[in-house]
Amino acid sequence: MWTPDRLLLLRLGRSGQAKEARDLCELVRRGNGIEELNSSREIR
Repeated sequence: MWTPDRLLLLRLGRSGQAKEARDLCELVRRGNGIEELNSSREIR
């Protein structure tokens, strides 16, 4: 079964951004979504 996050992972993985995609999928799975992603980017 193809879930949206899995399709995103595939698409970004082909661009060589698989790790970034995995991080994004993990954040979404935890239910924090884009807000959490933005705050983690500011910390880096």
